Amino acid sequence: MAEAKNLECKNCGAMLNFDPSKVSMNCVFCGSTFFVEIPETEEDKQMRQNAEIITFKVTKDEAKIKFSDWIKKGLFKPSNLATTFREKEFEGAYIPFHKVRADATTQWRGRDKIVIREATDNTPAEYEYHDRSGTHSESYKDFITATKGLQQSEVDSVMPFDDNDTKPYDQQLLMGFKFEKPAIKSDNAENSAKDRIKNWERDACSKGVDEILNTDTMISNIESKLIMLPIWILVYLYEGKPFRVFINGQNGKISGQKPVSKIKVIIALLITAAVCAAIYFAAKGR
Repeated sequence: MAEAKNLECKNCGAMLNFDPSKVSMNCVFCGSTFFVEIPETEEDKQMRQNAEIITFKVTKDEAKIKFSDWIKKGLFKPSNLATTFREKEFEGAYIPFHKVRADATTQWRGRDKIVIREATDNTPAEYEYHDRSGTHSESYKDFITATKGLQQSEVDSVMPFDDNDTKPYDQQLLMGFKFEKPAIKSDNAENSAKDRIKNWERDACSKGVDEILNTDTMISNIESKLIMLPIWILVYLYEGKPFRVFINGQNGKISGQKPVSKIKVIIALLITAAVCAAIYFAAKGR
C-alpha cells in the first residue's frame, strides 16, 4: 500500500490524508478538489505514535436513516426541503482532536439576594445582600478539534464520545474512510481547553449562589493526546446553497444546518405580535 500524502484544502484549510493510488479526491468538509501537498514533520509522526482511535460503530446505512429522519423535522424549515435537497457529499471521516485532561481549582466570591419587602403597586421591592465565598475543584476532560475544516461548536454539537473504547493508532483501521492530519498544535488546543474549563468552573460556582461576582481559577496537571474521532459528514444543497450535517460515528447523534423559510418566520412573528397585543389590551381593559 502506498504511503498516504498530506494535502491541504485550498478552499477551507482542512488537512487531509490522501491515498496517491487514487486519481482524485474531494474535501470531505467543503467538497473542493483543490489541494496542495504538505510534508509530514517528525512532530507529526511522534504525535501519531501516541495517538488513539475510536472506531466507527454506526454504519453508512444507519447514518443515512438518521439523516432521513432529521431532514424531515424542524418548525421553520422549508416545506419542500426533504423532497428537493440534493446530496453533494456523504463521507465517513476520522477527525483529529486533542483530548485534554486537567485539574481546576477555583476561588469564588458572590452574594445571595434576599427579599426583605415585596414590591407593591406603589413601591419597588427591597433586597438585602449577603456576601459569600468558597472553593470549587474538579477534574476535566475536553476534546478540542485539531482541524481547520470544522468549528469547535460544530463538533461540540455531536458530543459526547466514549473514550473508554479506544484503540492504538493504526492506519489500517482508517482505511475506507477519509482521515485528516492535525492542523492545530497541542499547545493551542490546551490553551483553548483552559478557556473552556474556566467558563465551566464559573458556571459550576454560580450554581450555589444567587450572583457570582468573581472567580479565580488555577489549572494544573494539564496534558493532551491526539485522538481520532469517527464522524459522518454530509454536505447537501438546497436552492444551490450548501449545508453541512454531522453524525457521531460512535453513537449516531446528529446535528447540522437547515435552511429557514422566511415565510414561516414572518407568520410566526405576526402570530406572536398578535398574541402580545391581545394580552396587552386585555390587561389594559381590566
